[in-house]
Amino acid sequence: MSHLNESTKSICDVLIVEDEHLQAREMAHALSKASLSVELAPDAVTAFEKAKACQPRVALIDCNLPGSNGFLVAKKFEELSPRTAILFMSGHIDGVPESLLETTHGRAFINKPIPLVILRSAILKLLRNIEFGADYVPERRGWMLSGMGSPRGLKIVSSDGTH
Repeated sequence: MSHLNESTKSICDVLIVEDEHLQAREMAHALSKASLSVELAPDAVTAFEKAKACQPRVALIDCNLPGSNGFLVAKKFEELSPRTAILFMSGHIDGVPESLLETTHGRAFINKPIPLVILRSAILKLLRNIEFGADYVPERRGWMLSGMGSPRGLKIVSSDGTH
């Protein structure tokens, strides 16, 4: 069924980088119901080890990690696993400088809590797009899934502090 050749296959479909153990397990369970292989990483160091080891097709990265943040983790992923599609998530993000967003190749931002059926559907759609070669990410992109899990959207803050 897969249209990927052997050299582009990864060992896992999704790497969830989330320090909240219960949330990570719930997301992993929902994704595994769709026959996806899932790895978990509670922090940046573990995420980097798993990125090197399994070259995930998608990384779902929490923006607020102990000792780091998701945007720094995503930048390192671009070196360790350049073919990995990055999705950001957070329940506590009030403003992100636009310059920081432009430095990553993130595909989407998802507000937590994440409805698991929607998360599974979004990940499956992204994986199908990648599998069929529709993984183009434009130079300037917006957040595809802003506000999905809560009524608060992502507030983009320019470098000079204006909105």
